[in-house]
Amino acid sequence: MLKLSCKDIGISHCDYVASGENVHEVLEQMIGHIEDHHIEEWEHREERMEDIETERDYLVRHIKDEDRSPA
Repeated sequence: MLKLSCKDIGISHCDYVASGENVHEVLEQMIGHIEDHHIEEWEHREERMEDIETERDYLVRHIKDEDRSPA
């Protein structure tokens, strides 16, 4: 199971966690949550991203695989 929490991407005051069997599912959930609950702070965060692909890459880098044990 793949997971991505708001805390993983720097939104420390929110306990939301997106989860799914693949990256696409997790991204869809997280992007929807950001758009519904955090859009203003996401757009005004310190780490500016130039385009949607850069933002997606940022989110993907923070997804955790709960089924994989740490090496």
